Order: sequence, then structure tokens, then C-alpha cells
Amino acid sequence: MRSRPTSRGAELVAAVAFLVERQDADGLWRDYALPPGPSDAWTTSVVGLALAPFPAAAAAVARARTAVASLRRPDGWGYNAATACDADSTSFALRFVGGDPAPLARFLDRRARAHTFVGARFGSWSWAHADVTATVGLALDGAAAHAVRDAVLRRREADGLWRSFWWTTDAYAIARTLELLGRTGGIPAGVCMDARDWLERRPAAETAFEAAHLLTVASLCGAPTHAHAEGLRAFRCGDGGWPESPVLLTPIQADGSPGPPHPDVNRLLTTAAAVQALADDSAQASSRYR
Repeated sequence: MRSRPTSRGAELVAAVAFLVERQDADGLWRDYALPPGPSDAWTTSVVGLALAPFPAAAAAVARARTAVASLRRPDGWGYNAATACDADSTSFALRFVGGDPAPLARFLDRRARAHTFVGARFGSWSWAHADVTATVGLALDGAAAHAVRDAVLRRREADGLWRSFWWTTDAYAIARTLELLGRTGGIPAGVCMDARDWLERRPAAETAFEAAHLLTVASLCGAPTHAHAEGLRAFRCGDGGWPESPVLLTPIQADGSPGPPHPDVNRLLTTAAAVQALADDSAQASSRYR
């Protein structure tokens, strides 16, 4: 059931409560129903990062940090204990719990592009992926982060932007890359222009997850955000969360073809994306009127 219109503050309070109430007793937030089982370290880190700015979630975030730290292996974190460590999960976990980012070095090639997995046995999963390269860059600092910045700027597609490998929507890769650029010296004017042009050509979002990332892209590139924020709110459910979004891909390892998308069955990743997008848009709006 979709909710009635509500104030931005109230909707964030309700969404934060939705996520906090769905934390497992061991401090983890689990989601997805893939063959290896649900994700734990990755999903917990994503949700925890979205909740970290909210005092009402402080106790839940502290429990989650302890839980994710306990799952660390010598070479980082994986989707769950049954899978190999990967660059994406390790990046999110390091951003959430902190610590030495050295485990990320093995996922970066000489051109500072990130490979989600290491080893030929993973096939296309070990290719360099734009959506993961940006995520790795966000977990680094100093010269290492700037090397990744240079890498993503060199790897722009014909429209000047980036493509997602692990998601059905390119909005994810574009949002993460703009976030990285914003934190490492600023988003070049030409990139902002390309992002605004891309937004103008986009149809309405097909999922709440996509709507959240379209809002993030608009906010970061200086495009009008009202319509994107309202589009995201239109998906909101009456319990304070957002509906599951079938957008996660597990591409065929042999050739990288997408395969069927997977939903976040517990609605955690989509709701976390909505919380972060709305909170960031609110902060951007406040800064414009100071």
C-alpha cells in the first residue's frame, strides 16, 4: 500500500524506523535470496552507511559495525561467508567500519580500474567494472583515490557517463561515480552537463531503487530535483519503507550477459537508497539557501 504525502522530515523518520526494526538480533541486515543465500556484510554496510547520520539509529549502527567487523577475513569481505571476498563488499565494509584499505589494492589494475573479483575462474565477474571502480575509490583517500578519479574520467562512454555491470540501471554507476568525483576535487563541468542531458532523456523510473539513484544524480550534477524526489516518493509504502526492486544482476560469467534481475526481498537496499537520496537532496537544498 502506498503512503499518503508526508513531510520530508517525517518520511525520513519513518524510513529510518523501518530499517532499524528490520535489523537481525546479531546486528546484521540481511537481504536478497541468491543461490549462496542472503547477503550479510555487504547489505549491512550499505544500510549502516545510510543510517549513520541519524541519531535515532545510533545504537543499531553501532551493533552493525561490530557485526561487520567480526566478519572480516584476511583479504576483506564477501557477499556472505560462502562467497569469495570481492571489491564491492570490501569497499562498503571499509567505509562503514573503517580500517586499513590495503585489501583493496589487489582488486585494482595498473590503470586504477577495479575488478570485482580476482582470478580467471570468475570470468566476466573479474572484468573491470565502472560501478565497482567508483565504490572502491570512495573507500580510498589521498593519491590512491585520485588515481581512481583519473581512471573513471578516462573511462567515460560515448555519452560522457558510465555503465552499470551489476545493476539494471546505469543510474547506479553514474551516481557512485559523481559521488567519487565530488569527493576528490569536484565534478567537472562537462560531466555535470552530460549528466543533466542524460537525465532529460530518461523515462520515468521503473523501480524505487532507480528513482533513488536518479534523484542522487540530479542532486550531484545540479539538475532540478523536485520531480525526481516526487517520483521517488510515489513508490513509498505505508509502513515507511520502499518496495523491493528487481535490479541486482548476477551476469553470466562466460560472457557478461545480464541474466534475470534479483529483488531485495526484504526491501532493505531500496529503502536505504531512498533514505540516502532524500537526505542528501535535503542537505543540498539547505546549503543553497544559506
